[in-house]
Amino acid sequence: MMLQDRGDSPLVPPMMLHMRKRLVYIAGIMTVLGVAISMLYLGVHWPVDVIGGVIIGIVWALIAGRWFGYVVQARDIKVFLAIAAISAVGVFIFNDPNYVKACGALSGFLLGYYVEGEYIHYSVSEKIPVRILEFVLGFSILVAIKIGFKEILPAGNLSNYMRYCILVFWITAGAPYVFNKLPFKKRGYANSIQAFRTLLNPAGELFLHFF
Repeated sequence: MMLQDRGDSPLVPPMMLHMRKRLVYIAGIMTVLGVAISMLYLGVHWPVDVIGGVIIGIVWALIAGRWFGYVVQARDIKVFLAIAAISAVGVFIFNDPNYVKACGALSGFLLGYYVEGEYIHYSVSEKIPVRILEFVLGFSILVAIKIGFKEILPAGNLSNYMRYCILVFWITAGAPYVFNKLPFKKRGYANSIQAFRTLLNPAGELFLHFF
């Protein structure tokens, strides 16, 4: 059986290094050990698979995390485009749906991160009603993009790559841009109803007039 790294192995170490809290360290170690032991108990992997997967996952996560941190801080569009291009080429080489989706998401994140940092400069509102409205609006459009593009685009790896690239680009750049343009982001509202009135105006005004 081939060596396989588990999803928890690459995920947990970056969280531990980023948060640097004792409770997180304990929870992370217990998570990795728990998943590894469960794989052995269920008989779906040999010990060499589990041990090798954990080691490879942790080492790769540490290397990739440090490298990715450098790339993000450098904010060089040429590097971002190069990584996105390499990911796109991989779509035609590897016939793995999970790989294709991951590459699409990575490309969308890098491009969106650059665009947001250079041109959008999203600021988080301190008002809870505004945050709720932004979440509802952003998530609704996210679902619409996911479902809509799945219906519009033909089936295949390239379509999945484009769909996940657009999805993550919306999260990192599209949504922040829209949120910054919303009228209630620049005004003070006493409650969420007033914000909704501005958002839905003029059609919403007629409906909300009766409440």
